[in-house]
Amino acid sequence: MFSLFALSGGATWVDNVDMAANVLKIGQRNHQSNKLHDGKSAFIKRDILKSQSWFKSREPYDLIVLDPPPYQKKAFRGWQDYLKLLRYAQHGLKPGGTLLCCLNHPQISIDQFMADLDEYFDGKATLEVIARAPEIEELENEKGLKLVIVTL
Repeated sequence: MFSLFALSGGATWVDNVDMAANVLKIGQRNHQSNKLHDGKSAFIKRDILKSQSWFKSREPYDLIVLDPPPYQKKAFRGWQDYLKLLRYAQHGLKPGGTLLCCLNHPQISIDQFMADLDEYFDGKATLEVIARAPEIEELENEKGLKLVIVTL
């Protein structure tokens, strides 16, 4: 979904990386449905947590979206793996690049997420919360999706 917005907003290239083939197929269908399948994107099946050398071999990005699952047995283990994603992403950004950090973990509040990000970046990044649109309601506001823009 993020790649649709990126291309619609003028991105010249988007890499969609996921370890689940079905997620990538859904992304490809979304691109086709929205007439955004004109060779400006790639759908790459890869476990990014085991791909540091691959990540380093790519051209640096202006923007990286981190949107992992909150927890997957044997695949993604919460904050420990999120830190690994942050390290890889930080090295994959152009100077002055931006991260969109998403977290959909019900036990971590937005305040805790912001504090953890600020600690990770040692206070040297600008953090901005993206507020949820008023028409999107959460049953328990603090337990829903958290979105933070990190500018390095």
